[in-house]
Amino acid sequence: MNTKKKGQKKETECSNLLKTKGYKIVFKGRTVKQGNFWVGTDFADLFDVIGILGTHWIFVSVKHYQKSGKFQQHQQDINEFATKHGLSGMSFELWLWHKPDYEGSGKNKHYNKGNFEIISIL
Repeated sequence: MNTKKKGQKKETECSNLLKTKGYKIVFKGRTVKQGNFWVGTDFADLFDVIGILGTHWIFVSVKHYQKSGKFQQHQQDINEFATKHGLSGMSFELWLWHKPDYEGSGKNKHYNKGNFEIISIL
């Protein structure tokens, strides 16, 4: 599975989790092919999913966790966007996907399920 499809799958999982909490999804990022290139469309080039619950808006960016820490710059960009454009009743979150893996060795080896780490910004 290529990285674009992995990202789309996690974005869909995120929007489904928000729907189960009662949010109405008003925006979901898309990836379209233009010629030989795949182009992603995100809101403000930051957010993959936007949902509304009553008068509360939630802006979510979904990323795969990498030990290189590339998400930290993205987190800072979201923080700048939130301070500049955020209003009361809006929340901004970064959802980091930690893939499933094994931890430990020998008798102490155990399986960690994949999960989202949710980082609230502002």
